[in-house]
Amino acid sequence: MEIKLELCKILIAGDLNTELTAPTFNSSDCVFQPTADFGFKLTVGRETRIRDVTLRFRADGPWPMRFFRNGFISWSPSYEIEPAYKERVVPWKVLWAHYLDTVYPQPEIGHFFTYLRSGDCCVRISPSTWESLVHFRLNSDRTLDVIVEFGQRATEFTFAGLEVVEDSAPVWPHARTEKLWGWTSWYYYYTRINAQELLKNTKHLVQIPVRLSLFQIDDGWEQRVGDWYENERFPTGSLRHIADEARAAGMSAGIWMAPFICERRSRLFTLHRDWLLQDSDGSPVVAGFNPLWSGYFYALDVTHPEVQSYLQERIAYLLDQGFTMFKFDFLYAGLLEGQWYGASTRYEAFLKGMELLRRASAGALIMGCGAPVMPATGFYDILRIGPDTADNWEDRLLKALAFGGRVSAYNALRNSVNRAILGNSFFLRDPDVVFLRPKRLSREERRTLILANYLLSDVIFFSDPLYGLDHSDFDLLIDIQREIPDFRIEDVRGTTDLYVFTGSCSRGKVRGYLNLSDTVHPLNVQGKELLRNGADGIIGAHQMRIFLEEADVKERG
Repeated sequence: MEIKLELCKILIAGDLNTELTAPTFNSSDCVFQPTADFGFKLTVGRETRIRDVTLRFRADGPWPMRFFRNGFISWSPSYEIEPAYKERVVPWKVLWAHYLDTVYPQPEIGHFFTYLRSGDCCVRISPSTWESLVHFRLNSDRTLDVIVEFGQRATEFTFAGLEVVEDSAPVWPHARTEKLWGWTSWYYYYTRINAQELLKNTKHLVQIPVRLSLFQIDDGWEQRVGDWYENERFPTGSLRHIADEARAAGMSAGIWMAPFICERRSRLFTLHRDWLLQDSDGSPVVAGFNPLWSGYFYALDVTHPEVQSYLQERIAYLLDQGFTMFKFDFLYAGLLEGQWYGASTRYEAFLKGMELLRRASAGALIMGCGAPVMPATGFYDILRIGPDTADNWEDRLLKALAFGGRVSAYNALRNSVNRAILGNSFFLRDPDVVFLRPKRLSREERRTLILANYLLSDVIFFSDPLYGLDHSDFDLLIDIQREIPDFRIEDVRGTTDLYVFTGSCSRGKVRGYLNLSDTVHPLNVQGKELLRNGADGIIGAHQMRIFLEEADVKERG
């Protein structure tokens, strides 16, 4: 059996709202010309604003069929859903941008790529080129909508087409297997950092039993978000001193910025209101809310020449201090809808913003966070693939309020396992940190976070103060690195709470089980368990178990 797509209808939305049906797809108002690989050219009689063109396909194949709903940004929930899937969204619209696309906020819509799966049939779908934003929806009438976003006025609209790959699993190729190890200040200190405390950590970099590549300063060094100058806790020369200490220990120094936003109490917001992205009424576009800052924060117009000059100068200053890695956060603000100074669409604005960051960082590593998750090269070297993790399993209040971007170990792990399919050909997958000495995660939850992050991603970061650790805190990381040094993911299957993933390493086939639920499940598998954990026949709540399927070992069920 296989899954086939057959184009049956065209839906055009904007100043011209119409439906075109097979076989001609033409009307008196426009001409639709299909091209190779589901591409098209749409010609209209006069200049018209087209919001989007939806290609509706009959999805022929075995049903029921499931659909991968890729979330819009790093923090968006991403997993397989069914066509009738419904999900509440947080009622405060100011928080939508933290995990939803504010232009297409419907939770049943996936973004940038998808796959359809039924049993052992699978087809992966993504744009063949990244010239337009593309969104997807699987409908109950066995049709798939591919929504090609334009958002501009013209007489001709073109779409290069889709890359459609049939396989038994939706995994993209891998380019490398070695991990990138690092330390970041965020998950222990949050914004309460200072130069003295960071220098205290650098003194212990060579004393831990794993070799780190990155030492990263996170939020808290700047005066305000938007004002990218050292605050009073970082005296003149202290950033350079920290970077020098990291380099002396054989590491690269990284630093955090949110270049596309500013907070309400920043000097930038007060003095340069013309630098802010404006909505159709001329009001600043709100990009979100963060109680750790001054509440509301706003999108900058990254296409404005003065904004570009300011960011170029500030990034150049940090490069001069010795930083060779930038964690650029809240990048979704470059894709908000507004009246851009130098772009006709939000996607054009985002491209200009990312080109600026790449040019200004002059070859430094770019880690994207709160960023659109597109399987494309050139945007990021490293990309966060899930929401922020936390030293707790779940935030039950925010879950009850339907905040899909909530901070918790559960929420981060769910995205890590589902987006493991991205491979690392486009960017290194960053699942967020592990906790070596958690205060609220149980021993089992700590173990699960470490094992899942190691096997399902490319980046291992932690935030525990280095001067408070001893060698035993690294035992599990060292053990899994020794047992499976070169694991490659081959498939992921499961619900939103219970997953099985398979892959291979130099020792043979690997099968892992990840139970994110609060209940025990039966587990009927035979094989050599790596890092044995628990009783035979079951997998406990919040537990992960890993089996090596050697040549003479067969799974029973």
